[in-house]
Amino acid sequence: MPKVTDYFNKPLNLLPNYFKKIGLGFILASVVFVVSVKISGIHLSVEKKEMMKTISRDVVLLGMMFIAFSKEKDEDELTMLIRMKALASAFVYIVIFKIVSDVFGIIDQELIENMNGYFFQMMIWYFFVYYSAKLLR
Repeated sequence: MPKVTDYFNKPLNLLPNYFKKIGLGFILASVVFVVSVKISGIHLSVEKKEMMKTISRDVVLLGMMFIAFSKEKDEDELTMLIRMKALASAFVYIVIFKIVSDVFGIIDQELIENMNGYFFQMMIWYFFVYYSAKLLR
């Protein structure tokens, strides 16, 4: 019978390092697609515009997830600790942001909910904390 501590002693299964490049490719492809549609002046129906926005946002978020959850070339215990602290601080940031925005009505809730803004902000905060902590170590 496996012990509970055996589960917690296993290393965190992350994506291989090359997923950072794949994630960056997803983000760049989405940005290039949106910019090229805007520049070309193609007139799309409202439904197609909304579908394009949703798909491009989801592709950017998927790319961000690939980058966030892929291994570093020199992954060690300190890098894992920085990763976990960045993820925890991103979660706390989003909870505080949600409470403050609900109490004070600062942010247009429809805009945030339609664009999965909380998750997007959480990923941005994660990247900020993670890479700034890595630079300062």
